Amino acid sequence: MTLYAVWTLKQYTVTFDTDGGSEIAPVTGVSGTRVATPTDPEKPGYIFAGWDREIPATMPNEDITIKALWKPTQFGTADFTLPDALTEIEEEAFAGAAMMAVYVPDTVETIGANAFKDCELLWKIRLPQDCEIDETAFDGCTAFLVYAPAGGTVEKFCAEQESIIFVPEVAE
Repeated sequence: MTLYAVWTLKQYTVTFDTDGGSEIAPVTGVSGTRVATPTDPEKPGYIFAGWDREIPATMPNEDITIKALWKPTQFGTADFTLPDALTEIEEEAFAGAAMMAVYVPDTVETIGANAFKDCELLWKIRLPQDCEIDETAFDGCTAFLVYAPAGGTVEKFCAEQESIIFVPEVAE
């Protein structure tokens, strides 16, 4: 009698813990095979901020779990709050200012040319839902968040800009 060894390749699993976000199916495969990068999960009231560790390009030699990181969509605290009676932010009003988080009240209807030009520290601003914004209002500002209620002119303005990320405001 001749006996033959039967081998099976060990498979490993990369599991995605979305921490309450939309489900992402785990990826199972043999060590060294390609791991497809999943679509970013979604979670109401939050922005997907990445994973707690890098998704490997190929299947590792062990089972791993990768957890989603989230940032709440509420604006939070401002270091500069404009007065409620303000209806217009004039041309170059805050150009070059060292502002990081600005709260613009719902009374503001227009934001003029270069109003926040070269505000290099600006990383988030809260705007009203509907506001006429000059296309140069944020020239020189890079990769910042705009919080506003969804569905208005501000959301449309943000969609047309390369370095602005629109965050639909969620009621606190």
